Amino acid sequence: MSGQRSIRDYVNVGVKMARRRKGLALLLYAVNAIVSLAVALPMFVVIRTALGQSGYGRDLAGEFNLPVWSDIWNRIFRIDAEGGTVGEVRMMIWFLLFSIPLALLWKAVSSVGVINATRDNGLRGFWEGVGRYGGKSILLGIPYFLLSVISIVGVTFLLATIGSISGTERAVFWWMVVGIPVGILVSSAVLDLMQDYGRIAIVTRDESVVKSFGSGFAWPFRQSQSVRLYASWFAIGAALLLAPVLLDSWMTAGTWLGVIVLVVLQQAVLYLRAAATVGWYTSETEYFEHVRFYDEPLIAEGAREAEGAHDQRTLLDTGLSSDLGSEMT
Repeated sequence: MSGQRSIRDYVNVGVKMARRRKGLALLLYAVNAIVSLAVALPMFVVIRTALGQSGYGRDLAGEFNLPVWSDIWNRIFRIDAEGGTVGEVRMMIWFLLFSIPLALLWKAVSSVGVINATRDNGLRGFWEGVGRYGGKSILLGIPYFLLSVISIVGVTFLLATIGSISGTERAVFWWMVVGIPVGILVSSAVLDLMQDYGRIAIVTRDESVVKSFGSGFAWPFRQSQSVRLYASWFAIGAALLLAPVLLDSWMTAGTWLGVIVLVVLQQAVLYLRAAATVGWYTSETEYFEHVRFYDEPLIAEGAREAEGAHDQRTLLDTGLSSDLGSEMT
């Protein structure tokens, strides 16, 4: 492909757009915070009920303690079985059942909103993209959701089967404890990459759901550089995902000042994750548009050449027919 650019160029375009569209990143951060709060509050109520007057709250605030957490969850489900805190546990489960589908729907509509808001040098609107392409994005997400479920089940079954017949504990550990999570992560990332470019095709080319599904599904096979671009942003996103956990491990939250500082730093990292989402979609959209800019003229030129050859053949056939007719006359 002529005019090829490096991965760093596309990442830089995304970083610059994330700096320009701070309000867009703030919107994504705010919605994510609300969804997270809806999940965290019932879990807080359940954990507080399980802790009771045990005094372990300060220990858990200071550092992660696996034995204490294990006792907490055992206590939750034991009390639930005895009928003591059924209401709190059920509330947590219902919140999770409602928040997960809502989060998926928000991702579907917000993704096309971000793509629309960052294309053409950021001259378009987020809500314009949500309103115009949100429905198509939701429909596109249905087959990808089914593919995700199939891939998770398939990877789990395949690697668990291999691990079970391997015969050694080390092999079982690597195939089942390490292999299954890694396999699910890789397969989910590939499907997410395909869905990204399907959404980009919907926004930038106004393609139908069926056509955009085919475009996105074939994209990583036709354009290997898109995989490296996705992997670059995936690494950035993974680092920002682990950052709050590392902050919680390194810093003590045993005092009010420690809690406040930790919360502020964690929220700053979560905002950076939202900004990275803006940059991520911008980079992929820029790459998609760049490839199409150089590919489509070549396709069109090939079509014109084929049409010209057909016209020349038609003229030649017409001329030969005229000559033959004249000779026969």
